[in-house]
Amino acid sequence: MPQFKWITAGSDSCFACTRWSNKVFSKLYDVPELPVHPNCRCRLKVILSPQEKELVKIGDELNRLKAQSSQDVYDLSALTLIPFLFERLLEAARVLLGEVEQSVQTLGIFWDNYQEMR
Repeated sequence: MPQFKWITAGSDSCFACTRWSNKVFSKLYDVPELPVHPNCRCRLKVILSPQEKELVKIGDELNRLKAQSSQDVYDLSALTLIPFLFERLLEAARVLLGEVEQSVQTLGIFWDNYQEMR
């Protein structure tokens, strides 16, 4: 899951923004709404895991190949890369799915422990 880092405008930022400076939010709905105030220059930086970065890279390459293949002249060397890129995409998706499954299992354990404590 991507994370979101609060980036302020620098040392001249107001207190309302400085209190969140460099804070990392794990959920987008936890992030304060931007802009915080008039003339606010803060922004969010999206932090991706290595697997998510690989998925973005593969998606960009597939989009490039799609745009290239939609032209009147087809480049066969580019079209032969599609199965290779698809395999890379599948592998990255499998890794990401494994991480999600592990997170779900961990949440299940936490939930069970919470229920036992009640």
